[in-house]
Amino acid sequence: MRMNRYLFKTLSLSLVLSTVSGLYALNFSQVAGYPHVEGLFLLVFGGIYRSDSVNLIQFLIFCVPQFLFILILAGYMYEDFKISAVYVFTRNYSRRKWFLEKSKHLFLYSITYVLMQLVVIYLFGKFTVHPLNQDAFLLIVTWQFAAMILLNFFFIMSANLLVLKLGSSIGLLSTYVFCIALYTLVLIDSKTSRALFAKVNPVSNAMLIWHDHSLIIQFYEDFMLGFIKDFRLSFSLIYLLVLNLFLILGGAVITNNADIINFEKEA
Repeated sequence: MRMNRYLFKTLSLSLVLSTVSGLYALNFSQVAGYPHVEGLFLLVFGGIYRSDSVNLIQFLIFCVPQFLFILILAGYMYEDFKISAVYVFTRNYSRRKWFLEKSKHLFLYSITYVLMQLVVIYLFGKFTVHPLNQDAFLLIVTWQFAAMILLNFFFIMSANLLVLKLGSSIGLLSTYVFCIALYTLVLIDSKTSRALFAKVNPVSNAMLIWHDHSLIIQFYEDFMLGFIKDFRLSFSLIYLLVLNLFLILGGAVITNNADIINFEKEA
């Protein structure tokens, strides 16, 4: 029952957000003279264009889905852990096994969340615009699909671990402070040519339009500061994957060492 509740929230939120974003991107791409599917996907998922001024709507389109996704899933492990502390862990059930199972669920929610958005945006583009370059289109969609899954999983895993460690209110607040700090660094890097924090910031690594790739820079190289030289797509995916693996390893330790007495009292 709990899985269905979270899945419903994930699908509903994804559908609403992608519809709103798709309508905006479709209108903007037509007005700005980028009437192609590649432009549509880059406007919604590509990130914040690097320039002297920030497009607030574009910024919100990229970050709001992550903030809301955190909100609906931050307590996923915490709620189940309170119940398991009484009825499951007392039977010598491995906490690490429980944690890995819940991590798998969160990863599947991340896939569902991103996939729904990609499908909706694709449907917007299918009946209104056409791809300019089939190879570029496939690269944009597949890379962005992988990058956004890893970024969303990074955020909701961080949120769940902080909530487990600090409690629901303080944990959620700490997660948002962490997210705001990362996005502040993004805004700083978006206005400077050097982009000092880009390669260590998980958010920047998920922004396709900041990357240097010969097949796709044609779609965003004319935007002010443009892409970051030698910022490779492969590096970013590996970096995000490694960050998530460290979170899973750290989460297994946190879960195994958690004081279940406090959780039993809450349950």
